[in-house]
Parts: sequence; structure tokens; C-alpha cells
Amino acid sequence: MKFTKIDSSLPRGLVDAAWGKFEELLLELGVRDDNTHVGTGLGGNNFQLYSLLGVKHSLMKLHKGIIVTHDDGIYWDAETLAFMPRLDMRKKVDTIIPLVEERYPGAFLFSKEFGDATKINYLKLVSREMQGALLNAQVLCSGLAKELDAGDTSNILMTAKLLEVMPFEIVLLAVRKFIGIERLVKFSLDEHSRLGPILHRINKIVDT
Repeated sequence: MKFTKIDSSLPRGLVDAAWGKFEELLLELGVRDDNTHVGTGLGGNNFQLYSLLGVKHSLMKLHKGIIVTHDDGIYWDAETLAFMPRLDMRKKVDTIIPLVEERYPGAFLFSKEFGDATKINYLKLVSREMQGALLNAQVLCSGLAKELDAGDTSNILMTAKLLEVMPFEIVLLAVRKFIGIERLVKFSLDEHSRLGPILHRINKIVDT
């Protein structure tokens, strides 16, 4: 995921720092909700991640500490995003996107409004572009999982080539959900020449 709009007056270094923190936030939200060993230790929140994936994000020069929501997405203050402690940022996200309830696996009950972001239509949860990426990643990883269980490792390279052009937060979700840690270890996927670097970059960002 990239920022849809970046204020041209922002220094390059500040933009890079803000993007780094934004990527860390997305990837942390993508880990298991009971994974307290990475990042802030709060665990992931896939519902909030899906919500963030579904709206546009702009990096702006606003008043420090301000994150503004609009009809067309979220405007992030660059300094706030770059320098706010990660724990405080997670708390801020909680005020923007309320907790949602999973009634049964795969069926989410969403509020129609964000906590303090009532102008964003919650029904437009995931953009068409992200829907396609999510679906493709899920199909690839679930297919590879079935092949691995059958002892077939011939499609690891092809899967890696397709995954490496997708947003890392989506790859994280799909790999974690459909391939799982057991297969990663059993087939030494983190040592694969093409898939390994993808997994290592994700782990590096999540563990930062």
C-alpha cells in the first residue's frame, strides 16, 4: 500500500520515516491477535488492517498529533506518523477504527461507522484493487499449502514470484493464514532462494 497523496513540502527524510512507521503498523496489525512477541506486544488486529487497506491514505503537514478522516480516506500528519511511539499509534488507531466482532470464521460483523470517523463509509471496507490482491494471495497460498501437504514442492518458486509483487501486509496475512508456521518450518521455506527473502523482510519489519 502506498500513500495516495504526499504533501510536496515535506522533506524526503520525513516522508521515508513516516512510510516506515506506516508499514510497521500495517504489518503488526497483520500478525496473529495472540502474538505478543513482536512490535508493541498488543498482537495483531486483522479487522483494523482490512479497514486501513480499504481507504486512501494521504501524508500531509498538519498540526502535530492530528490525524484527520475525510470522505476520501485518512490524512496523516507526517511528524505524528513518523515520531509517535508505536504503542500510542495503536491506541490512536483504536479511536479511528472500532473493534469488530467475528461471529464465526470468515464472517465479520462491522459497525457502519468508525469511532470518530463518521464520514468514512464503512461499507466500502476493501477497495477493488485490494480485494483482488487479497483474493490472489489467498488462492496462491492455499493452493501451495495443499500441494505441500501432498509432498509437492514444485510450485514454491512460481508462488514466490507472484507474491513478491504484492503488498507485504497482504502476503503476511495469506502466508500466516493458509501456509502456517508448521509448513514454513517443515519445508524450510524461509531458506528458499525466492520465497525466503520475502519472509525475511516481513519478519524484519514485524520484529523491529
